[in-house]
Amino acid sequence: MASRQESGNLLIEVLVAMLVASLFATAVLTLYIQTFAIGDASQQQIMAAATAQECIDSLRALPYSTVAANLGTHYVVVNGQASNDPLFPRPLAKDTGNFHYGHGPHGNAGATNNFFVVNNQVTVTITQQSSNTLLISVSVAWIDNQGTHQYNTSSILVENGLNS
Repeated sequence: MASRQESGNLLIEVLVAMLVASLFATAVLTLYIQTFAIGDASQQQIMAAATAQECIDSLRALPYSTVAANLGTHYVVVNGQASNDPLFPRPLAKDTGNFHYGHGPHGNAGATNNFFVVNNQVTVTITQQSSNTLLISVSVAWIDNQGTHQYNTSSILVENGLNS
């Protein structure tokens, strides 16, 4: 009789061990999924920052007088055809080897290695700060499976700076 009871206890111990192991496995899987999502979100932010920096670098490559003559808001095309904007005549360069740029907000948002810029454009605003200084503000909005996000940055362009 004692061996039957020991067999029953052993079965209960095995079931409890399986329950504990499954809870542990669930916790590890949840952490893995969260880590992957954080990594994907970080990658999206890096792409937004790189896109904004490309706009600023494009303006720094131009003569100060050209940039100063075109104050206001510019909508820079990410994908597609060249525009007639005097400061941004071509679409932004794309790292198509690693990323697939899309025309958010619709489409396969949230897919791995996709960067969907809202309305397929980046907003660049140039304002006069002083007689020889311009403020460049860049806004990049993108969409993923968490919703719409926005990255904003700014830089100062000085008349007698590097591109004078």
